[in-house]
Amino acid sequence: MFTNDSPTPFSPGWSEPNLDQPQAVSRSLVTVTNFSPTGSPMGWVDDDGQFPTTSGNNAIALAPGIGTVIGTNRVFNYPLDLSQEPSNYVHASVVQLFYDANWYHDALYELGFTESLCNYQKKNFRRGGFEGDPLICIAQSETNNAYFIPAEDGESGTCIMGIFTGPKPDRDSALDQEAVFHELTHGVSLRVVGGGLALTYSQPRGMGEGWSDFFPIRILSQPTDNPDGCYACGGYSSHMLFGLNFPNYYFGIRRYPYSTDLKKNPLTFRDIDPTQANPHLDVPINPLFAGGDPEEEHNQGEFWGVVLHEVWAALVKAYGWYQGNQMAMQLVFLGMTLTPPEPTYTEARDAILLADQVLTGGANYALLWQAFAKRGLGYRAPCPPPYTTRGVHESFDLPPDVTSMIPDDVLELRITPETGATLIAGSDEQIYVHVTDGIPVTNAKVTGDFLGTPIEFRNDGQERDLWANDNIYTISIRVPTTPTNLIVRVIAEAPNKIAATTTVEYLVIPRPTNDNFTNAIKVMGNGFFLSNNKLATVEKGEPCHADVKTVQGSLWWNFIPPLSGQYLIDAGGSEKRTVLAVYTNGYLTNLAPVAFAVGSVVRKGPYLVLNARAGTVYQVVVAGYDQNSLGSVQLKFVYQGIPDTNAPIVSITSPINGSVVDKKYINVSGTATDSGATPSGVKRIYVVSTPTTGPGVTNQIIPPCYEWTGPTTTNWNLTVGLQPGLNKIIVWAEDFAGNQSSKASIEITYKYIDPPNDFFATPLWLTNQTDTNIVRTANATKELNEPNHAGISGGKSVWFAFQAPEDGLLDISTEGSDFDTVLAVYQGDSITKLSELAFNDDETDSSTSRHSRICLGVKSNQVYHIALDGYAGLFGRAILIHRFTPMPVVNIYVSNSLGGCATAKLGSTGLRFPLCLPIGETITLKSAPNTEFHFDHWKIGGVIYLSDPLPLTVVKDTIVVPVFQPTYYTDGFEGGFAPLGWITNGTNVGAAPWFTQTNVVKSGAWAARSGPISHNQHSSLILTAKFREGLISFWYKVSSEPGFDKLTFIIDGVAVMTASGEVNWTRFVYNLTAGVHTLEWQYSKDAAHSGGLDAAFIDNLDLPIELPTNQSTPARLFLGWSGEKIFYLEVAGQAGQRYIIQRSDDLQTWVNISTNVQGTGPIRLVVPEPTSSMQFYRAIVQVGK
Repeated sequence: MFTNDSPTPFSPGWSEPNLDQPQAVSRSLVTVTNFSPTGSPMGWVDDDGQFPTTSGNNAIALAPGIGTVIGTNRVFNYPLDLSQEPSNYVHASVVQLFYDANWYHDALYELGFTESLCNYQKKNFRRGGFEGDPLICIAQSETNNAYFIPAEDGESGTCIMGIFTGPKPDRDSALDQEAVFHELTHGVSLRVVGGGLALTYSQPRGMGEGWSDFFPIRILSQPTDNPDGCYACGGYSSHMLFGLNFPNYYFGIRRYPYSTDLKKNPLTFRDIDPTQANPHLDVPINPLFAGGDPEEEHNQGEFWGVVLHEVWAALVKAYGWYQGNQMAMQLVFLGMTLTPPEPTYTEARDAILLADQVLTGGANYALLWQAFAKRGLGYRAPCPPPYTTRGVHESFDLPPDVTSMIPDDVLELRITPETGATLIAGSDEQIYVHVTDGIPVTNAKVTGDFLGTPIEFRNDGQERDLWANDNIYTISIRVPTTPTNLIVRVIAEAPNKIAATTTVEYLVIPRPTNDNFTNAIKVMGNGFFLSNNKLATVEKGEPCHADVKTVQGSLWWNFIPPLSGQYLIDAGGSEKRTVLAVYTNGYLTNLAPVAFAVGSVVRKGPYLVLNARAGTVYQVVVAGYDQNSLGSVQLKFVYQGIPDTNAPIVSITSPINGSVVDKKYINVSGTATDSGATPSGVKRIYVVSTPTTGPGVTNQIIPPCYEWTGPTTTNWNLTVGLQPGLNKIIVWAEDFAGNQSSKASIEITYKYIDPPNDFFATPLWLTNQTDTNIVRTANATKELNEPNHAGISGGKSVWFAFQAPEDGLLDISTEGSDFDTVLAVYQGDSITKLSELAFNDDETDSSTSRHSRICLGVKSNQVYHIALDGYAGLFGRAILIHRFTPMPVVNIYVSNSLGGCATAKLGSTGLRFPLCLPIGETITLKSAPNTEFHFDHWKIGGVIYLSDPLPLTVVKDTIVVPVFQPTYYTDGFEGGFAPLGWITNGTNVGAAPWFTQTNVVKSGAWAARSGPISHNQHSSLILTAKFREGLISFWYKVSSEPGFDKLTFIIDGVAVMTASGEVNWTRFVYNLTAGVHTLEWQYSKDAAHSGGLDAAFIDNLDLPIELPTNQSTPARLFLGWSGEKIFYLEVAGQAGQRYIIQRSDDLQTWVNISTNVQGTGPIRLVVPEPTSSMQFYRAIVQVGK
């Protein structure tokens, strides 16, 4: 098999246009069952006995005229001579195509293209999706073409790979993995993008080509690939295409190579619009495709492909190839699944951003936006509908919250191998230092100390340094020949930046003696081992551990448990992705598998629980997942052990959340603890600092490694650079098992002192009895947890403080300010513990008034905090005038009352209780009843006051008690249906009656609900009573099938109201005549269908029922004298009864003065001015009309 790009692999390609061709490589004979045990549990080849063919669960490969190809005894080894025409090696071509299709299937399965997402498989193993649709791959069936024929889930898609003429001999595209994977990606995008609802419009078709260019280069990528290199798409197949000798390993089959260099690939968003596309005459272009239509889908696809290439390059630079390459593929694939049907470019962009939120919590938010914006797909880049590319508007700007990649001038270091790694004694080792400051730093000088000798890391691309002038600095060291703890000190410096210093500690171990099976280390019971498989091998005849065909570097242990039971075998803490397997039988070539586990990208070292029998010899092997997964290995055996699945706990101890600082750099510190019964230890701590709410620069801290499994608790600290304004610092920890903690965060404000009193903690003190202060508020801000002053949204506040020298009156005003202001006065020692005392928006009610004023009493030695803000964020030249006048003050308190509260004003100043006022000041009290309550009276010093609002002149300390009464309803169903004698279903035989319930109410605890009925039934609630003339009212709610199932209100058989569908609580009012009436609330259903709650509700009925006189509650009339020095009448009697208050001068002739319904409390009314020297009053029950 060709296991790389093609027979002439060369990726990245030439850095400049070049006609030279790379050397051809030989095929390798590989033994493979699958690349994903989960994705291909049956292997790639069907079990057809002695003569299996290129047919399996994932794919069927064939060629015209020969069909599938036979592999005798499961060996597919056919001759191939590239100097001959492709027809001479068609069998080998089919085998390669079968290998490629299965390789691709397993790679995409690992990314998430599984059965539930409609992948291509003959059997789906009950995992979802439709079966019976393996890929059909046909080699050598066309000329100068390759394409994919899509099909719905359950029907096989077809991949056609043709022969490309031009070179002598012709070239077979089935041998070109980039070309094969390109076509297979069409099969993926057509099933997952927008839920698989087709890619038919112009933009989606273009993105389909971009996705198909992206994945092949990423799947075939190697750790040494330069993210800033030039990548030719389909370089092998395009050689001498159409007989033209052009730089195929620079351009490939596209106009430009895929490159982050705009001088080599200049495409931006505008280049897909025929009316705007730039010809880029200063950039070399592929002569095969120059001058094409920008809207043609392949030309569009180049734009989307280079956007995705920018994403890949940015992630590889940020995380290194191992993590960055995988993360790029994962984000792009998940983004495909999150797009809407027929997406536009901006919708596909946003889907990748959403994928990052899902996978990482938004850790790459800023990085992704920068990659998109570089190619014109920025924050304000509107996109036309998907069926056209005409009318795009490219934008290179970033969202307002993406400033996190701005350097903070503090260098950050990430070192590979990480601290705690094991190094093999006497070996040559490379140490890599990644230097960043929000963005890569390429002009640093990295030095250090190794075994007491100064060292300098190189960045010239020589020796083991991969690329020159990047942000990865390299040194090669010779590891000591004797086991020891090796400490390397690293110092990074760069112009105009704060240097970074760190120390890494390695454990030097002898070369493992257990590389070979026969030299396995014996383990009798519990044990812990630190090792390294970098130099380990895989023996001839060694089994394919966990069915992972790429395993490398195996190390062996013979485990002999002294006791029967469960043993934890855990490779957690291993540096790279590892495979763990357990066998019995004692012979390498005849091992019987018992259990296995495979590490993941997150938990690199897997674990398993073995049900072991005492005295049995178990062969345990740990191996690297592939050739890029070799390094430090940890392995432990624990009887009845518990794997570490508990996340660490991290905390920030300093600085305090909400702190305001005036220095650019702060030290952030805290603790991290690995919790649980068997903690693996804290491995690293991440600190993310950003000047906004978006994600920011990641700084990695590696805690001191006190023991090689990692400390269970460690203190950490880091210097963080801040940006002006509000900064959010997020911290989380990771343990050696790969568990990540929840995030802890604080918000710190870094503020230039402009204005000087922007913050609560730095107020401008008012020191004189009378003074004027002027402040400009253009740069003022609103602090974390700062309230809205005077209840108005502001955002440009400044603070003043006043300490009263003695009791008195403080008068403050913003008169003369050139913008609309608001004022508030508080007490409290922090922004989170403020008690509002007074507030004001405008001093007068005039529409032209814009300044604010507050007058309030203050007490000796107490501190008052004054906030001045702009109305709705206005700012300008703020003037604060204050006047302090010494005088005696008194306190006004308000008592908590059921049903409401009280407010107070002194002129235009709003006041909060308790009040402090100069003696003799007059304030205005105003009641604030709660819903379903009304104001009744004030009680002040034992005296009743009826006025609301109430002017009150204070002369001493006073307690104010507002008294409220609940709103009276004839029936709120709080006592069920008994009080009024309701009929709950009338004559509707068989239908469920109405009932009272507490789930859906207007107010109170209970309401009436219609009974659950079937189609063509109705449920009625009926009341027959004698009524006075007057208004009836009630609240109703309906949740039903609109237009058919309904609530009808009926009076004496006549419908007066109907409601259907979703109707929230609504009040209905109707004028009722005097007499006996029957009221009916009927919920009815038609012959079919239901909707919502399928019910009607009524509550809070106010009915003018003529109640019989209840002698147990006789009316009582009382004449009182109020605090306003006026007489008032108080009537207390039967609840719900209607009383007429009458007046007489002679006890003979009576005149009605008021008619009232008795509620839950007494009726009070002010006595009218007397008409004679003697007045008589009485209350009588109203009968009839």
